[in-house]
Amino acid sequence: MALAGEKVTWKHRVEYAGWQLVTGGLKLVPRRGMIAFADGAGWAMYYLLRLRRDVIDEQLAFALGEKYSENERRRIGCKSWQNCVLTFFEFVQPNPMGSAGWDDLREQEGFEEYCKPFLDTGKNAIIITAHIGNWEALGGLGTREGVELAAVAKPMHNPLVNDSILRSRARRGLEVLQIKRSMKIIIDAAKANKWVALVGDQDARRNGVFVDFFGRPASTAPGAAYFACKLNIPVLPSFCVRINDSGRHLKVIFMPPIYPNPDAPRDEEIKRITQEHTLALERVIRRYPSDYFWLHRRWKTQPKKTGTKTGTD
Repeated sequence: MALAGEKVTWKHRVEYAGWQLVTGGLKLVPRRGMIAFADGAGWAMYYLLRLRRDVIDEQLAFALGEKYSENERRRIGCKSWQNCVLTFFEFVQPNPMGSAGWDDLREQEGFEEYCKPFLDTGKNAIIITAHIGNWEALGGLGTREGVELAAVAKPMHNPLVNDSILRSRARRGLEVLQIKRSMKIIIDAAKANKWVALVGDQDARRNGVFVDFFGRPASTAPGAAYFACKLNIPVLPSFCVRINDSGRHLKVIFMPPIYPNPDAPRDEEIKRITQEHTLALERVIRRYPSDYFWLHRRWKTQPKKTGTKTGTD
C-alpha cells in the first residue's frame, strides 16, 4: 500500500513501533476514559499551556463576538481544544473498549431532502466537509448506505504509519485517494460513480480563491468546485458534529447540494460554488461553535491589497 518508490528507513520503523504502542494502548482505554482524558488534556492546552490560545481567542472574537461574551467564547475555545484531542484519539484508535456505536451517525439531518435523492437515482456528488466534529466519521456513511466513498488526502511521511492508517480507514468503509502529483485519480473515481470527499476549510494561501467567511476574505481551496464544474456533478456540503451527550456521539448534517452551471464562465462558477459551500459551513459553525477547529489560522492569507494577516504563529 505504500507509494511506489517509498523507501522504509530505520527511523520509519522506530516511529511505526511508537505508533503501534500508542494505538495498542488506546485500545485498552474505555471510551469514557478516553473522553475524560481528552477533556482534561484540552482544558490544560487552553487554560494552562495556552497553546494557540491567542489564535483561538482572536478568531472567536471576530467570528462570534457579537453573539457570545468573552467568558462564553473562552468556554467555546476550551471545548474546541477538547474536541480536537478527542478527534485525534478517535483517529489513532477508532475501536477502544466500550466504543461500539460512537461513530454510527445515529442522527442525520437533511438526509431525506438532500442525500437520499442521489442514492435513489444512483447518481453521485462531490462531498465537501470541514474540520468540525469528527470529519473522519463520514466513512461510516459509505458502509451504512452502500455508497462507495473515496476521500482525498495527502500521504503521511512515514509509509508504515501511512499503510496502517489506510487499513484502518478501509475497515470503516473509506477509500483514500492519496494525491501527490496528478489529480487524475480523483476524476477517475468520480467517473466510476464514487462519491469523492474533500476537506475544504483550511487556509489555501495564494493557491486559493478568496471568499467571504464570517464577513472576512478567506483563502479557500477551489478543488471541490473545480471538479464539480469539470464533471458537471453537484457539491454536497456534509458535516459531522457532536451530539451533546455523555458518549460524544456524532450526527451528520447534509446541506442543500450546489449545482454547477455549465453555461457560466468556469472561473466565476468555481468562486460561486466555493463561496456557497463556505457559507454552508459558516451556518453549521454558528450552531455548533465548539466543534470547530479554531486552532487553525483560517484568515492567515489575505488579499494583497489589504496587506494584513490575523493571528500569530
